[in-house]
Amino acid sequence: MADDDFIRRKFEEDTDLDGSGIYLWKIEGQSYVGKASRLRSRLNEYLNNVRKIETGQPYRKGYPNGFRAVHRHLAAAKAKGIVSEWCVLECCPKGEELLLRERHWISTLAPTLNGPRKGPGT
Repeated sequence: MADDDFIRRKFEEDTDLDGSGIYLWKIEGQSYVGKASRLRSRLNEYLNNVRKIETGQPYRKGYPNGFRAVHRHLAAAKAKGIVSEWCVLECCPKGEELLLRERHWISTLAPTLNGPRKGPGT
């Protein structure tokens, strides 16, 4: 599977991926809500973290095991050939509004992967 063939992207045609917003991952019946000041950059960070897990590289030099549950679940789904979904829930301004909107979506959707840094089998 190519680096990003395992991801189905869903967002409105006029979505500014270089802007800030709230996104949702759907991975094998699990979900994760996050915020980003630049949506496109954040998606690329996830792809990079999956690649690091696949190749046994550390998350960061000073924090080698810092992968979040969402990173580990994405890597596991990719290894099984399962397509995951990345949806932009909404675009909103950076700062306090972004944090408040993320909290709103977390309380509304009750995502299963937001929380402690763990992954499949841990």
